[in-house]
Amino acid sequence: MNHQFQQLADPLPSLVWTCRPNGEADFFNRKWHERTGQSLDEAIGWGWSDVIHPDDRERVVGDWGKIVRNPQSYEFQARYRMADGSYCWHLVRAEPMFDENNTVTHWYGISTDIDATHASLEGSEALNQAVVESAVDAIITIDQRGSILSFNPAAERLFGYRAAEAIGRNVKELMPAPYHSQHDRYVDNYVTTGKKKIIGIGREVIGKRKDGSTFPMELAVSELQLSGQRIFSGIVRDISDRKRLESELRGQSEVLECLARGDSLESVLTTLVTFAERTRPGMLGSVMLLDRESGTLQHGASLTLDESYCKTINGVAIGPRAGSCGTAAFIGQRVIVDDIQTSELWSDYRELAIGVGFRACWSEPIVSSKGDVLGTFAMYYRDPCVPNDADLTFATDCANLAALAIERVQADLAQRRMVAIVESTDAAVISTSLDNTIETWNRGAEQIYGYSAEEAVGKPISMLIPHDRWNEFEEIQGRLQRGEQVDQFETVRIAKNGRRIDSSLMISPIRSPEGMTIGYSVLARDVTQRKQTEAALQESQRQLSTLVSNLPGAAYRCRHENGWPTEFISDGCQDLCGYASADVMAGSPKWFDMIIPEDTQSVWDQVQAALVKKQPYQAVYRIRHRDGQHRWMWDHGRGVWDANGKLLALEGLITDMTELQNTREQLVQSERLATIGQMLTAIAHESRNALQRIQVGVEMLEFEIAEGSEASRDLQKIANAKDALHCLLEELRNYAAPIHLERSLRTLSGIWRSAWSQLDSAHADRDAKLIEPINRVDPLCDVDGFRMEQVFRNLFENVLAASSDPVRIHIECSIVTHDRALGVCVSVRDNGPGLTAEQQTKIFDAFFTTKSKGTGLGMAIAKRIIVAHSGTITAGNSDAVGGAEFKITLPLEGPY
Repeated sequence: MNHQFQQLADPLPSLVWTCRPNGEADFFNRKWHERTGQSLDEAIGWGWSDVIHPDDRERVVGDWGKIVRNPQSYEFQARYRMADGSYCWHLVRAEPMFDENNTVTHWYGISTDIDATHASLEGSEALNQAVVESAVDAIITIDQRGSILSFNPAAERLFGYRAAEAIGRNVKELMPAPYHSQHDRYVDNYVTTGKKKIIGIGREVIGKRKDGSTFPMELAVSELQLSGQRIFSGIVRDISDRKRLESELRGQSEVLECLARGDSLESVLTTLVTFAERTRPGMLGSVMLLDRESGTLQHGASLTLDESYCKTINGVAIGPRAGSCGTAAFIGQRVIVDDIQTSELWSDYRELAIGVGFRACWSEPIVSSKGDVLGTFAMYYRDPCVPNDADLTFATDCANLAALAIERVQADLAQRRMVAIVESTDAAVISTSLDNTIETWNRGAEQIYGYSAEEAVGKPISMLIPHDRWNEFEEIQGRLQRGEQVDQFETVRIAKNGRRIDSSLMISPIRSPEGMTIGYSVLARDVTQRKQTEAALQESQRQLSTLVSNLPGAAYRCRHENGWPTEFISDGCQDLCGYASADVMAGSPKWFDMIIPEDTQSVWDQVQAALVKKQPYQAVYRIRHRDGQHRWMWDHGRGVWDANGKLLALEGLITDMTELQNTREQLVQSERLATIGQMLTAIAHESRNALQRIQVGVEMLEFEIAEGSEASRDLQKIANAKDALHCLLEELRNYAAPIHLERSLRTLSGIWRSAWSQLDSAHADRDAKLIEPINRVDPLCDVDGFRMEQVFRNLFENVLAASSDPVRIHIECSIVTHDRALGVCVSVRDNGPGLTAEQQTKIFDAFFTTKSKGTGLGMAIAKRIIVAHSGTITAGNSDAVGGAEFKITLPLEGPY
């Protein structure tokens, strides 16, 4: 039976049971199992007959079989064996339930303990009298004329007459019409004919109390002879409660049948209100449903409630003073208002309720199985009244039935939605039994695996598993049997045509309401296309990564914001600026901040001009490398816009063009030098004759002008100017002219000593020394001695010009590796002021000089000479003495 019916039947003190149309029992309430000790499995079917006393069993089973074949209300008495082995008398009543075709759908029965009425009081009139006086049922005796002879206390309580009032009256006064007028005729007919219509049989009739009210009663009449007179003894039992319970059971069955048929919620709730009003005459029922989002009550069902009243309260907000229903829904507890006229809860709705004749309203919250308020069941009355325990129980039962109906309809709706979702999804949704037999198979499964539902249902799910995945399947089975859920994982399955399918699976246990695993749910998606796409994407990314990593520079993407924050830059970044790409993307440092300040505005303007026209941009600028040097960059790229024309980012490629720029500068310098060389050739030719004439003129004037005179001093100045001009012309000619080396094996120490001796006049009157190490290395080198003397002479002259006394020049050789071969390195360092950062970078540039006088070509010529010897020359500061240090590296040709 339904769980809701069981909830109603279990609290009853009597034994409640139901049978199928063929008489086989299928339900017993908790009291049956407690009293008889039988379990449900022992009692169902015909097992209940085992508790019938052996002397009663044949009669009871036989009569029950006849009644089942000829359905009608049935009542009998029998002794039941109790759990302790004793037997107790029970009054058993059975009621058939018919459908619209008058076919029995079920039997409902109730067994009431009447053992007390069968207690033996034999041997004592006092005991007999005590039984009559203490009997729960009314016992009345009459003579054959219908006059009342005895009237026990139970009869007094039942009919409202005192015994003294009733004795002597005709018993028909206890009956309403039509029984009142027919009773004497029934008695006369029996006395005359002896035909029994009620005597010894018993029947249900209507009784009338002293106050005129009527009630259903069960009447059992027996006949006895006493002192030669016929005496009739009647036992009367008020069956109002039983009738009400039977009515409630029938009503509940009607509601449950509506649910079983899948009727709408409105129809089910209307059936509930109908049977509630039928069971409680004078009561007007109503069901309101709670809209949790708005916090209001909506009309659910009513039958006799005033229509205008229903419309007015429809949508009423719940709250602490919102009438009976609004308050019950708000606090989640029963609300009893016995007089609306005086209740504070009805202050806002009193006139409305009184206007349609309502004076009392009891409201029971409808609560779901999870404890959520779903609505209210209300019982209205037109007179002030207070409910009794039966009324409260009835209200609770109705609210429980309403909750069952609401949850059932909600569950059905959710299930229909779920079915629709399952059938519409392109994923395979499969359920299996515990032995992995396929039970359900949706359209998604048909599309993925190729099997129709008819082909798949009933087959083992292992038909989808390739042989090389059996170990995986067994492992999954073990996890499922331990109650675990198998989260999403990817594997391979087999389609009907044998095609292997890359699948993404998730498997979960299906559990019963008791928490038992009853099967498994499988959600599967075909990810073959995704796998192929991922593989293609990975290959594309690999190719792109290879391409980007081999680009001559760095590809980048940056946001078009202040400072152009870098979103991505390839690994070539480190070769460009000395910083790892991760550091630049993190803004430590920003690429924009590495641009030389003098170039930033120009770069920004060039990029903005191109973006305005939505054209590619390119810019050439300098950055400061991590090592402090300036590098030339060529940046070319374009903007990235979205569909709405919004600029999202800049993407491009940066390449290092420092060498190209240097080459260009060298080419320009070479072109300049070639031009200068041509000019110098002409100047030198013309100037040589002029200088010779000046020299002749000076020498002749020396004979004529007295030595030491003012004119002699002026003549000397003319000679000096002539010598200076001659030196300038020689330096320009040497710088511009091609260098032709006349090599020979020479020791470098011999060369620098010669150069130092040539400068004797320059340092003769100064504290200047050339210092060589004692244990020096002095290898033979294949060099042009004249050119190398020129290099050392320039170095020494610069030291003498830049340093104050005392001047100390340290010079030494060491063997090094040069161009993967042995070489010699000559270090020349002084104790002067050293070189600034700018001087270190420009010292070898043509026409750059640190002296107040000079052409600025000396170190440029020196570098050309060293480079012509396949060597290098660098400038820096000495860590040892703090002055400038020059290092000359040359190939080593001879022994050392």
